[in-house]
Amino acid sequence: MTELAALVEFAEGYGVRCTEPRVLRDRANLLVHLPPAPVVARLPGLVRALRRDTERHLSIDLELAGFLHERGIPVVAPSAELPPGPHRIGGRSCTFWTFHRVVDGTPDPGEIRTGLAAMHAALSGYEGDLTGLGPLADLRLGLERLDWSDPERVIIDTKIERFAGLLAELPAQPLHGDAHSGNALVTVQGLVWTDFEDTWHGPIEWDHAVAALGAVPVAPLQRGAPVEHCAELRALHGAMWQQVLRPGTETAARAKARLLA
Repeated sequence: MTELAALVEFAEGYGVRCTEPRVLRDRANLLVHLPPAPVVARLPGLVRALRRDTERHLSIDLELAGFLHERGIPVVAPSAELPPGPHRIGGRSCTFWTFHRVVDGTPDPGEIRTGLAAMHAALSGYEGDLTGLGPLADLRLGLERLDWSDPERVIIDTKIERFAGLLAELPAQPLHGDAHSGNALVTVQGLVWTDFEDTWHGPIEWDHAVAALGAVPVAPLQRGAPVEHCAELRALHGAMWQQVLRPGTETAARAKARLLA
């Protein structure tokens, strides 16, 4: 049985009928719409090369989205059509989400800034365990799992420890973690946030820096050293992920050079 067929069969066990599953995206994660039901299945893709415990990330993604949905923050909510998970289907963990119809257009930068402020206010009340998550954890796993020479390891480890020291000096709270414009969907219901699996307990300047570096740049609410440090860290974090998402390409080679500069 193919993976898509396994998804359809699983969903049918809860009364969700689908004859033609539609792949929305297949890269870091696999996203599959199960029409006509308003259900999207999410399964880890290339992220498995760097993430040790993908199921924990999926669980936290569901938990934070549900937490924010209950507080009126516009997010892609866990599915109400069947238990959202995580489930084990076809050899991979899987979660189920509410489908939103995305419309043409790009997110408004001002709306992203306003949405981030409201999200941070709501997330300040979240008390779940986010230890061991965040960009430094990803960088350390990349250092452990990918192929580096000993001198390269020393360079990257030194950078990780420098940023660990900088972050330790900043006020921290739960974050979106990957708040670029690609995770702010323009839908028929308006701007809707998605993808909380990169959340962590850190400075809000991280989310500001990520938003500023997105495809639709958003000027940070604050300027100064904290945002600049977070922007530097984001560049390193993105470069490490390029080693995973685009192996053997010129993009990965350029990213490796940035990591070692």
